[in-house]
Amino acid sequence: AIETHVGLETLEARRRMTMETPSEVAERIDLLAQRPPGHQRLEVLESEDPDTPPGTVSVRNRLTTWEYYPDEGEGGTVMERHHPHRVVADQTREVLENVLEGYDLEYVGGSDDERSNDAGSDAADDERDLDTVDGRPAHRIDAEPVSAEIERSIDLLVGETVYRIPLEETPLDDPEDATVSRSIWIDDEHRYPVKERDAVRDEDGTLLHRVTVTYEDLELDAGLESGAFTYDPPAEAEVVEIGTEPDGVFESRPAAEAAAPYDLPDPEIPDPFVRDRITVVT
Repeated sequence: AIETHVGLETLEARRRMTMETPSEVAERIDLLAQRPPGHQRLEVLESEDPDTPPGTVSVRNRLTTWEYYPDEGEGGTVMERHHPHRVVADQTREVLENVLEGYDLEYVGGSDDERSNDAGSDAADDERDLDTVDGRPAHRIDAEPVSAEIERSIDLLVGETVYRIPLEETPLDDPEDATVSRSIWIDDEHRYPVKERDAVRDEDGTLLHRVTVTYEDLELDAGLESGAFTYDPPAEAEVVEIGTEPDGVFESRPAAEAAAPYDLPDPEIPDPFVRDRITVVT
């Protein structure tokens, strides 16, 4: 999965997220497009979360992030945030590496309730040993933290969302009595994470919180429409700008020098680094 992600150019999918507690279930469906590590477009199609109603849009490229909130103001509000100097970490790769290094991993193959002891061919046995995610065979990996300490949040692999475990609100005498289980499904064809389920249970095994995230209609390196990572705010929306828009962003020093009001320094760049960009900001 790490090797697949390192070579990944683009990703498109519908992301389905289900949040469960003993008293309620909430679901959210997003349309997601990514060009790792710095480009992402997310549109909320359906949502039972009041903080992210349907129509919410978030678009990020290397220089700017736009966030559209449809329920704020008469025509909604757009937050346009300029971050020309931002260095974006490859969060999915970092989370994959953290799971590999910081968890005890068990290859499950398929869920226990989907296995069968019926006689059959080797090929049929192999097929039964895999789960199905969005109609596609997937390998299930159970991950248990090496440290017994309960983390207050988990960075999800599927869709780069942080799942916060609300232990402070959980009716436990001692939060250490809670157990966190984590399962990850990796698509058989693409070798890429397509589903994750994280659950918190009390000492008696009673479910307290659970989140399940699934990619549907996943496409890797299929190409994206032009302008996927730019955003034109609705005409009636209020636009609030944050940060300073750059005068220009350049790949070469001569091009940047032509736009800058002074001679640019030419620092030596140590190996293994290379110059990424030169930003001119007034």
